[in-house]
Amino acid sequence: MKRGLSSLEFLLAVVSSLLLVSCVALIILSWISLKSEGAVEPAVLSGRMVITEGVVFSEELKNSSSLLFKSLAFDVQHLVSEAFRHSELRLHFLSCQVLYFSRGSVAVTFDLCFNHLIDLKEAAQQLGAGLQEAGNAGLVIDKNSIQITEKQQKTTAAPSSVTPTTATCPPHQTSCADRSMCVPIDRLCDGVEDCPDNSDEVAARCGE
Repeated sequence: MKRGLSSLEFLLAVVSSLLLVSCVALIILSWISLKSEGAVEPAVLSGRMVITEGVVFSEELKNSSSLLFKSLAFDVQHLVSEAFRHSELRLHFLSCQVLYFSRGSVAVTFDLCFNHLIDLKEAAQQLGAGLQEAGNAGLVIDKNSIQITEKQQKTTAAPSSVTPTTATCPPHQTSCADRSMCVPIDRLCDGVEDCPDNSDEVAARCGE
């Protein structure tokens, strides 16, 4: 005849089960914590290049909601993505996002996202090499126009009643009038609108 569990034995069984569950939970939490600590935050770089053939600049390209902007942005993003998939950075490249188009044939400014920080010169070289490997898909890119720079944080414009201060930019760069971004000094008055507000090409600055 089987003997039933005593109250003490039942209590010990419950305590053992709780301890086992607690140990498993601690192991899972430790694993999640270690995984989070080892994770590398994605790095975002700014890119710019000039499309010399395959599209003509129009005012519609200044409107990010227009069909022409969305269509060309899709083509450029696909082209850049394919270029990096043909490059040595294919395992590190994550995505490309077109920000805006400006004059100068058609200059395109975009963000590049990588799974870790990439050397700027290497990113530009690999993009150029990848574009050559991937083909142009109807868009001809001036390889010499490719520029990759550090992503600049946008600064909040000062209220009109307060005298605005100059945005903090790296050496050899200056801020746009709306302080939305920094541009290299050697790209001022070069006939290509780099600033969203076109302040890098205004007559007052260029002395025209």
